[in-house]
Amino acid sequence: MHDTVHLERKGIPTVCLSNDLFTGAARRQAELMGLPDASVVVVPHEPGGTLDLHPRRVEEVLPSIVEGLVRARKPVLERQAKA
Repeated sequence: MHDTVHLERKGIPTVCLSNDLFTGAARRQAELMGLPDASVVVVPHEPGGTLDLHPRRVEEVLPSIVEGLVRARKPVLERQAKA
């Protein structure tokens, strides 16, 4: 999440991929770092599997990744100015 916030503050649209086991922690960290609306895409954890992204799993979340990168957002600096 640190990278996501750092890049977003530079104006670079970013999506954080999070294993569903850690999504709550990722969202909380984004909130604590001042970017509560950071894009987080949840990648389901497969019991007994690895954390590597299998191509099938990438295909499942790809639409959410694209949506997170292209959705209209207020510039980060504008959001920070209101905080």
